[in-house]
Amino acid sequence: MPVQFFQTLMGKTFYEYTLPELIKSINRLAESLNKLVMVKKSLLFKIVEEEVARVCPDVDMEKLLSNIDKQLSSFLGCLSVC
Repeated sequence: MPVQFFQTLMGKTFYEYTLPELIKSINRLAESLNKLVMVKKSLLFKIVEEEVARVCPDVDMEKLLSNIDKQLSSFLGCLSVC
């Protein structure tokens, strides 16, 4: 019966070190991406708020930003599914 990969020294190293390190790296990338999205989102809201207030001062800014937030969250949710 042939030796299985997990039974070899290379397999043991892969499963006990390489794979966990890859998972940690992917998690760090996901956290960094999430932080970047939050920063960009707050910058976007600031720009929208300034421009809309300049062009259309009577708009309900809280409602507008809430709607933008919902749409953006929906869009980002679609991206994570793809």
